[in-house]
Amino acid sequence: MLIPRECIHRDKKLYMVDLFVDDVEKIKSIILLMDVNNVEIIGLSTVYICRECLNILENINMAVLFYLYVV
Repeated sequence: MLIPRECIHRDKKLYMVDLFVDDVEKIKSIILLMDVNNVEIIGLSTVYICRECLNILENINMAVLFYLYVV
């Protein structure tokens, strides 16, 4: 995963939006990258999410988690 340095702002808040969340390693990498940069993940909106990713996201301190269907 490549994220330009200009897109990550230290000590800010992040709201994630993705159509289909099904990659556990991608979610773990995003969480780690945001933790390292002191970015608070405040929420996620998605249409589809896999059960494993949902379990990971439910265990972090996130205010909003919207999804339509668990695959």
